[in-house]
Amino acid sequence: MQREQFSSHFTTVLTMIGVSVGLGNVWRFPYMMGKYGGSAFLLIYIIFTVSLAIPAVIAEWTLARESRGGPLAAFRHAFSRPLGPVIGYLL
Repeated sequence: MQREQFSSHFTTVLTMIGVSVGLGNVWRFPYMMGKYGGSAFLLIYIIFTVSLAIPAVIAEWTLARESRGGPLAAFRHAFSRPLGPVIGYLL
């Protein structure tokens, strides 16, 4: 059976951004930036986002690619058999 794929790398990136950024974050960000220091807040926010989010996304993509399945299969592949599906279901 043929798996569905994105047509390009750009559409994959746009989809990942759309999934990870909700409207609440978009509406709240200007308020937080004004309240907590403007450009200094923006600089620290970008540093923490890059240093925390990018490794997490890379780890998630690697786990998904190795397991070639859904969350239950990914955690079954990453952990022992009895524990993997439980963690995958809870997350």
